[in-house]
Amino acid sequence: MAAVWPQGALPIFGVSMSDTANGLWDADAVFAHWGRRVREEVAESQETGPKVALVQERLVELLRANGRTNAIVDWCVDALRAAHGRLTVRELERQTGYSRRHLSSLFRIHVGLPPKVLAGIFRFQKYYRVWAAGRPFESLVPELYEDFYDQAISLRNSGR
Repeated sequence: MAAVWPQGALPIFGVSMSDTANGLWDADAVFAHWGRRVREEVAESQETGPKVALVQERLVELLRANGRTNAIVDWCVDALRAAHGRLTVRELERQTGYSRRHLSSLFRIHVGLPPKVLAGIFRFQKYYRVWAAGRPFESLVPELYEDFYDQAISLRNSGR
């Protein structure tokens, strides 16, 4: 399974997902001198394998040089991933000792979206993988309902 990097381009290019969401960006504006240099190096090779290896090598170099990470965010992301998104923000608060507000602020800086949204993405990925592996959607409905059912909708619809 491919690694999931919810921090997006932030640790590599210093660009938060929230800064690039719902927009089209010119590669030269995002990648600047680095992108031009890598494009020239890639053009010198004729085969795909070496081209891919070169780009990967340059990205790892950039990550090492610019890597902006936060141990709290990394821990929370790993915990959310391990729980397939079934960990509440309240539980993250309890386990880290940090407030919801502080965690949300850190996530906005380092991930680009709040922990609750990331948890929803991890829950979706879990079901998508199972469905893509061949499990019929109908058999997923009870679990989907449990993971995505919003209690507030139920209370509003029941008149409470």
